[in-house]
Amino acid sequence: MLFRSNVYKKIKIGYVSSDFVYHAVSNFILPIIENHDKELFELYLFTELNHEDVKRTITGNVRIINIQNVSTLECSQLIYNLGIDILIDLNGYTDKNRLDIFSKNPAPIQVNYLGYPNTLGLSCIKYRITDHISDHKDSTQIFSEELLRMPKSFLLFKSVLQKKPFEPKIKNNSDEIILGSLNKEFKISENTLNMWRTILEKTNNTKILIKLNNIDNIEYGKRLFMEKLNITEDRLLIFGYCTNTEYINLLQKIDILLDTIPYSGTTTTCNALYNSTPVVTMYHKDYHVHNVTSSLLINTGFPELVTYSENEYIEKTIQLCNNLQQINTYKQTIGVKFSELMNPKNFMISYEGILIDLYREHYENKSLEITENKITNKENI
Repeated sequence: MLFRSNVYKKIKIGYVSSDFVYHAVSNFILPIIENHDKELFELYLFTELNHEDVKRTITGNVRIINIQNVSTLECSQLIYNLGIDILIDLNGYTDKNRLDIFSKNPAPIQVNYLGYPNTLGLSCIKYRITDHISDHKDSTQIFSEELLRMPKSFLLFKSVLQKKPFEPKIKNNSDEIILGSLNKEFKISENTLNMWRTILEKTNNTKILIKLNNIDNIEYGKRLFMEKLNITEDRLLIFGYCTNTEYINLLQKIDILLDTIPYSGTTTTCNALYNSTPVVTMYHKDYHVHNVTSSLLINTGFPELVTYSENEYIEKTIQLCNNLQQINTYKQTIGVKFSELMNPKNFMISYEGILIDLYREHYENKSLEITENKITNKENI
């Protein structure tokens, strides 16, 4: 153990988010809160959500504080008075964020994590938690924050939709291969559509399933994708907004999940890997949003599903479509490996180690500053 509470006081961690419940981020922050070492850390959740909803979702020794309609100054003063050591933003520039609070620097250490796939560009938030694959050491992407890289995936996933994964269906030689896209349609770029079109043109045994989140008119969506992909209606399975149960049922139909480029999936990818569904993606060392699926696949142990060009993405998918044995192997192995990656004990050792190092560095530097000031003042006497 790097740190003992009987030597130092507990480190006070504050998480600020509107996404503790009813949001994709819940899949990643709830297991962290659940597995935090409460002997070392004292947890505070600052949220815009209904207080009772959060209390029903989060159990254990955690203090939940509702900051809905509370002013910037009042929130900042509250956080300062509580003595929060590390304040972590989980929203970024998304709906209901409270970055205004961070602008007042109520905590000595302020961190960007999880909810926003880019830099915040704010001098008040000095750190960002990521990993070595999502943000390559030689990336040219500019961050205002110092990047703190986890040794493996920066994500800890626990499904809020399923208590256990579904049983994968083994494919027979006569079965069609269902390619799928469950990411929000704004992620489906023209380049992505062109790659999918080529894949469909070069495979006779495939259909593609696409879920729409924002297009209300399913018939319009069907005509649009038939034209973009140059396919007939019988090769397109298209669905609109659905319940959680319906979403899982759609995922069960998919044999190969096609990642979107350049904006990769996160929760969608985790849902697929949790249910042992192979995902084909493409890596680009200079863009975080491009690489989250790559990080998940490589750290799970399936680097061969990560491609590095559009041609390779197309060729890898076609190769899989023509290899039922490999698809069936993935359906029997990916879920097990993914669960190993998402072992909370291993993840929390690294994650809490980063927080402890930040705390130690800050207070050791602070102590050094005080000592140096005393020496300077003594010399001036």
